[in-house]
Amino acid sequence: MFVKTPRWLLVLEGVLIVGAVLVLAYKALMWIQPLSGLEQTPHARKIDPQTQILTYYRQYPERYIRISNEKWQYEESSRTALHSFTLKNSATVPYREIEMRFNYESSAGKVLYTQMMKMSGTLGALGTMKCDKIKVRNVPAAATNVVLSVAGARM
Repeated sequence: MFVKTPRWLLVLEGVLIVGAVLVLAYKALMWIQPLSGLEQTPHARKIDPQTQILTYYRQYPERYIRISNEKWQYEESSRTALHSFTLKNSATVPYREIEMRFNYESSAGKVLYTQMMKMSGTLGALGTMKCDKIKVRNVPAAATNVVLSVAGARM
């Protein structure tokens, strides 16, 4: 079986193929070789290590302040929790206005209550700070566990 194709369709198809070949040839001719390794590097300023460390200390204080010796007790009559703990600074800069997060959980691990609190005083560089009898009010009676974490601090 022979199908007769109109001549104008064959001409259009030929023009499109020639146009595609010309575009590919143009792109191949205009392709720019990548620069060698030294010429590709951006002209960015190098930050000295001390400045970079100070930037990390400022941005991520929770990574450098550790909590230890945690103790807490619950007073049912006033629904108040009394906390005692020690903060240890592993950074070489002092921190102040340390913000602590108290997450009170049920026995199943569900968070029942969260309280944020700022600690007064300054935690010295590579030093420790003892926090005694920190009161948190309105703690649910169903809270069986508390998770303390550092939410932030200022240098």
